[in-house]
Amino acid sequence: MARNGLRTSDISLHLIGKCAKAASQRCMVLQIVSRPDYRALPKILEDMNKEGGFIASILARDDGLLMASAAAPTTNREVFAAMSGIVAEPVERMRQELALGELKDISIRFSDGKAVFRKIASKGKQSLIIAAVMPKGVRYHSRALGKATTKLRDVLGYR
Repeated sequence: MARNGLRTSDISLHLIGKCAKAASQRCMVLQIVSRPDYRALPKILEDMNKEGGFIASILARDDGLLMASAAAPTTNREVFAAMSGIVAEPVERMRQELALGELKDISIRFSDGKAVFRKIASKGKQSLIIAAVMPKGVRYHSRALGKATTKLRDVLGYR
């Protein structure tokens, strides 16, 4: 609710009406921008973990700052996020230097499992990284990771 019992939409319509009447005067219309629902992010990661058979997953900024996670309490989520930023930086430089096109994902295999990192970029916005850890037996990760990436893009407004 705004002042004098008017709803925000009433005020917007009132301002638009005044601007139309006074076309020769300077007019400012405020646009109300909705913020992303950050509460949805962990659920998207949890769903991805279930579908893909992943142990843990995170969403982080490309500078390594954790945004959301779906992992066991024993997983150090901040370290996982920081490592994601560290891994992505030299690979992005390599991609540019070798002119190999758009980066799909980064996959690192270990004796007991695998870690996969995927960049989520949008023009004019800071790049994000979605990362997942999976046990040795998981062979296919692209579908679950791709579906989660699409959902994250929708929630965060990354086009």
